[in-house]
Amino acid sequence: ADNPGGGGSGATVWLLRACLAANLDGVQAAVHTDADLVADARAAGVGATLTARFNRRAADPHAQPFEHPARVLALSDGRF
Repeated sequence: ADNPGGGGSGATVWLLRACLAANLDGVQAAVHTDADLVADARAAGVGATLTARFNRRAADPHAQPFEHPARVLALSDGRF
């Protein structure tokens, strides 16, 4: 698995693709490292819908580009 806590890049979309293809409901992709996608979500704002474009500039050869409609549920500055 692509676990950033274990040294992975946090940029693969295989599990997300499989969940969407299986039409699963109530599943979340917990961690995805993608600064461009974050910038798009911030520009759109909470509650907005957008085409989420994953891995536009990923250096990891396993991080394939992927697009899917999405809704911005929340934004944070990373401080808890």
